[in-house]
Amino acid sequence: MLTTSVSRRGALGVLGLGSAAFLAACSSSNSNGNGGDSGTSASSTSTRSDYSGEAKIDKFDTSAGTYEPATRETPAKNVPKPIKPENMNENSVAGLYSSIAFIGAALQYALQTGDMSLINESAMSDEDKETTLSSSLFTAIQNEKNWLADPKLVMNFVDAQPKEENGTYTWPVNVSMSQGEYAVHDGEAVDLPEDRRKYTQKINFTAKYDNNKWSVGGFYETGGSDSSASHDTQDS
Repeated sequence: MLTTSVSRRGALGVLGLGSAAFLAACSSSNSNGNGGDSGTSASSTSTRSDYSGEAKIDKFDTSAGTYEPATRETPAKNVPKPIKPENMNENSVAGLYSSIAFIGAALQYALQTGDMSLINESAMSDEDKETTLSSSLFTAIQNEKNWLADPKLVMNFVDAQPKEENGTYTWPVNVSMSQGEYAVHDGEAVDLPEDRRKYTQKINFTAKYDNNKWSVGGFYETGGSDSSASHDTQDS
């Protein structure tokens, strides 16, 4: 049986907190309302001096058809599928940026569809992949009877450039996850409390370039006050 006890460590602690809110909703009463909208942004990843701000990728596969947001009756349909940036494996700051941006896009896709295959294909370190793929939130969403109203995971780079020391790059990022107004569990929609709809954490991604690709870790590292979870009750 899934537990509502979650860790507050690291960037993806937002997933653990989201899982807690989702699981708490499982025991709540049914409610009615309208589904929220969802969309995907695109931005150039060409070389530049300032990479601060939201991490974005350029291309998505929309061949599945017209995107349909989730409602209280049905999960989202035809969610655009992120396409790996061409420069993702470059040994450059642009390549590292694209690697992290694709991780964010892969997590977003998994939150909407339950499909975690892109996480496996991302530059996330093997250790952090193992932890992420075992998230109770993703496991629940894989069941088509469970979904979130309007999940959005956003990564914002704090600094214009990463810092490098002895081949290891460090890049602070603010990670936010919003879930929407309700969650659906076993086909029943339940409202989420306002203080459990959005979470933000700041962590330091660490990355190394090896075997012609990036490996990005630090998702679950303890980071003191900077990586402690905070609740944001504003609407996304």
